Amino acid sequence: MIKASVLALFVLALLTGKTALSQEVLVPLDNSGELMQISEELERELSLFPEYDDFREARLYSSSDTSFILEISYGVLDQVVRDRKPMTLEEATELRQRISTLIAQRNPRSLLDQSGRARFLGGMLTLSTGYYGWAMPVVIEAEGGSAAAMYMFTSATGYFIPYLSTLNSQVTDAEATLSLYGGWRGILHGVALSYVLDENPDDQAAIGTGMALSIIEAIAGYQAASGTGMTDGTASLIALGGDIGMAWGFGTGVLMNKWHDETESEAWSAVLVGSGAGITTGAMLAKYMRYSRGDVMVLRTASMLGALLPIGVLSSGKDADDEVIAASAMVGSVAGAVLGHQFVRSQHFTTEQGRIISLGTIAGGLFGFGIVAGSESADNGTYWLAGTIGATCGFLATSLTTLGQNRAPKRMSSQDLEFSINPIGLADATRSDWKDARRATVPMVTARLRF
Repeated sequence: MIKASVLALFVLALLTGKTALSQEVLVPLDNSGELMQISEELERELSLFPEYDDFREARLYSSSDTSFILEISYGVLDQVVRDRKPMTLEEATELRQRISTLIAQRNPRSLLDQSGRARFLGGMLTLSTGYYGWAMPVVIEAEGGSAAAMYMFTSATGYFIPYLSTLNSQVTDAEATLSLYGGWRGILHGVALSYVLDENPDDQAAIGTGMALSIIEAIAGYQAASGTGMTDGTASLIALGGDIGMAWGFGTGVLMNKWHDETESEAWSAVLVGSGAGITTGAMLAKYMRYSRGDVMVLRTASMLGALLPIGVLSSGKDADDEVIAASAMVGSVAGAVLGHQFVRSQHFTTEQGRIISLGTIAGGLFGFGIVAGSESADNGTYWLAGTIGATCGFLATSLTTLGQNRAPKRMSSQDLEFSINPIGLADATRSDWKDARRATVPMVTARLRF
């Protein structure tokens, strides 16, 4: 008798435990699998639940393969009440079909992810008023009132064409980021290309090529982000890689003494090659590092500081050499990015936090400039040094306040990335016979990345 009672209690405990472990899972409300809730706005268009006067939202949960619960929240006397309606598989399937049909008929845009559309359109308006608007009159040689009218028309068109093109299209944050990156950097790429194709292009050719490449790269950036389904962090990392690569291209032209009229095309070629290599490197690293957009903002700021610090220190000297400054800034940009990686690898910075840190860095730089602004003996080097020190303090002051708030370890650890700077190689790069390929050189930077 006792054994039977114990056995009954054991079976009851198993049944009770199984019931306690059963969970309700949120499932889509439509056939596409995209719609997870019916909001107040969508309900006003679809009129799915007219019996609820103060409708708030509706969600569908699955408790098993054949059992569902439709949960509807609505207001009653300034209180939110939930109504839970059990549904069979057939009833849930019928509800999904009904919702899908109504959405297709009345509001197909409700399933589109347009989280980045406002930022994209704002960026395109800035790009149009800041470049396209005045570039077009130069290209077509408009003057006087015609030039002013063309500026206004082109600036407006640069907004309304993207606006109409994305009216019923998806525009994610990643698509906005990479498209705007292509739009702005395409200007520099176009100018560089004009000098590569012609050693002495006129202003019309350089500005027109910049405008053409800007439009092409803006479209290409959108398509690349859309076709791969990348995150905003990935898009931001690709953009950062492209900027560091472009900076290295400029620095390479300085090291090789190519920024002269007769060799300027070679310097611009280095800019294009560096930009392409940086974009490729950023895309490769994005496969192994889960960065948010805020993380990349911190990385970008750290890389900028890494480049500016040696410029500030060396510019304060009396006999600062351009080649030494350029080489130091190039190495410093990568060193700053690596140190930035060490800083963010165990954190997850939100976009707001990344923006606050970037603004804090700028504010710190202004504070540094302000300290020496009243000194009559301050020269450009002193301003550079004070500004970079102030910017570094601003970066540290704002970034350290976020430590520990959002921990999210990345897939790549610090042991996977090794980086070292060789001062002998740095000095070797500034020698007059640096470009002599027959002489063995010592590398300035050594980096190893284990995947």
